[in-house]
Amino acid sequence: MIIDFEDEVVEFKEARTSYSFKDIGKYFSALGNEANIRGYKEAWLIFGVTNKKELVGTAYRQDGNLQNLKKEIVGGTNERATFMEIYEVEIDGHRIVAFQIPPATRGIPTTWNGAAYAREDENTCPLPIDKMDLIRSQVGVDWSKEIVEGASFEDLDPEAVAYAREVFIKKQNVAKKSTDMLSKMSDVEVLNKAGILIKGKITNTALILLGKEESSYLFDGFIPRITWTLYNGNGTAKTYEHFDMPLLLAVDRAYSKIRNEKYRYIAGQQTLFPDETTVLYR
Repeated sequence: MIIDFEDEVVEFKEARTSYSFKDIGKYFSALGNEANIRGYKEAWLIFGVTNKKELVGTAYRQDGNLQNLKKEIVGGTNERATFMEIYEVEIDGHRIVAFQIPPATRGIPTTWNGAAYAREDENTCPLPIDKMDLIRSQVGVDWSKEIVEGASFEDLDPEAVAYAREVFIKKQNVAKKSTDMLSKMSDVEVLNKAGILIKGKITNTALILLGKEESSYLFDGFIPRITWTLYNGNGTAKTYEHFDMPLLLAVDRAYSKIRNEKYRYIAGQQTLFPDETTVLYR
């Protein structure tokens, strides 16, 4: 596995006993920036392996606080970036630690203590201007407008579509004639005009807000969901309820679960006949 890693986004360090936290931060920045520029979904910093890819093992944080590094690294990075995961494995009797590093955010170089880094042979260096410009020139992608591959109008919930149509038409501050025109349009035409669909195609926004619960598989990896939780006084969860797609309808159902308690108290104890005051807590 390790032998097959691409060198440009992987750094091997022996780190037989320990390794500088400051240098880990610099490599987090450098490798994240390299992964961004080269189009990789991740980069790796690996302890217990030489530059020639010989296994030597590492005792780095073998005392059990290895995972704490995820929280510690956040203090020095921008965007509160941290490791995607930290793996501790044994290969041929050698303990190997592998830090999985996310690529820099599109348009934003990853920095460590305010400085952006890049790789230079087996070390790090300040991120060169040309690489800085490559990252900063990237145009961010609007995920909400991306088309969901394989989705069709049949994946949308009819009740949610009808409600979205009703709300959109009602919110249009236009002449009655224009409102009547909207009312005569098909569902697809109205949702196109609302920007929820794009040329009749299902966007991520459309699927989250209007999609049937069983269509959530189209997101491939996560389930859009609102969770309502009621906590005890000590902070432990007493009960909870999930509200799945379509989220346009789920919002009101979740809101109805919120307990609005009235708390009464006596305001101003300067008279024998004080007024009772009521405060609404949500």
